[in-house]
Amino acid sequence: MCLVYLCFYQADKLSNLSSGDFVQLVRLIEKFVSDCASITGREHPNLRAPLLSQGKRFLENFHELRKGNLGLLLDGERWKQVDIPPEMQNIVERFETDSLSASSSHTLAEPKAEQSLKEYLLVKGQRFAVVGTLLIMIRLITEYCSCVDDLPMLATDVLSKLVDILKFFNSRTSQLVLGAGAMQAVGIKTITTRHLALSSRCLQVVMLLIPSLNRFFRARLTKQQHVLMMQFNQVTEDFSSHCRDISNKLVIIIDDVIQRQLTRWEPKPPTPSPSFKGIVKATTKLHEALVDLLPPEQLQAVFNGIEDSVKKRMRAVLNKANITNNGSAQHGLVNSELTLFKGAINSLDSLQNFGNSLFDVWTVNR
Repeated sequence: MCLVYLCFYQADKLSNLSSGDFVQLVRLIEKFVSDCASITGREHPNLRAPLLSQGKRFLENFHELRKGNLGLLLDGERWKQVDIPPEMQNIVERFETDSLSASSSHTLAEPKAEQSLKEYLLVKGQRFAVVGTLLIMIRLITEYCSCVDDLPMLATDVLSKLVDILKFFNSRTSQLVLGAGAMQAVGIKTITTRHLALSSRCLQVVMLLIPSLNRFFRARLTKQQHVLMMQFNQVTEDFSSHCRDISNKLVIIIDDVIQRQLTRWEPKPPTPSPSFKGIVKATTKLHEALVDLLPPEQLQAVFNGIEDSVKKRMRAVLNKANITNNGSAQHGLVNSELTLFKGAINSLDSLQNFGNSLFDVWTVNR
């Protein structure tokens, strides 16, 4: 009767207990149920049923509280890079050793007093510039993993809640940065290329952690339940799609500049023309904003998109002006513009291969 009273008549109070208190209560009740089984010689599923029901209510409160707090943090995020405390780096390293739950933190060495803040978060050998909310998101992930270890009967439910909060982090980030919602939420005057790059790097950190989450749940679910982990595949695809959208947005920003500048371009000396000077200035400014945030291969990918944009816009201008690769003075002038542009961008860090296809602007000589 005491168990029934607790789980039914005190349900609201129980679901609002702290995680530690609720786990302690669950362990006491499970011991009671186990002792009853030992005394009577048979299992008592009717005693476990209210415990499972109350556990689900607790998890719902646990999840809604964290999701709500995460939403508030994201809405207040100014999308500026933060330094990384050593304890945060230690938490990330637990993902690499599959020690994900917060309760396993005692196995880690305490940070040494002389350890200082770091500029970048290291994840699987890669360095990431991140914002403060991403660090909170990582802590939340470990709390959900702890919940699985503390309340194994709710493992599948926790998995669904974790997937939900990951999707929420992704969608709300998109609304705030790509959708420019942060301008209204925290008064950011404009969404800059650095804001975009930082949001992309935060998403990439989460994607790198998902394989560890897969292993964590695989070890705790039955084989029949492993199909539920396919939800992580969809999360990864959603995050990847979001990152591609951000990369495309970075290219679009410069494409707008290229289009405006080339509408004023005239095929006459001197070179570089004011139009191409404007394109170089905007492209160099983008590089300055991204070079310390994106790794070389991602920076190169963005600038490959810019190279394609220059070719597309320039080809349209040449076709309209009826300029072809016929050896004329205008032909030489265009080649000079493209050569100087290529050289200016090649001089920037990690962009030595930029512009190798710029001269594809030419149509077949007519």
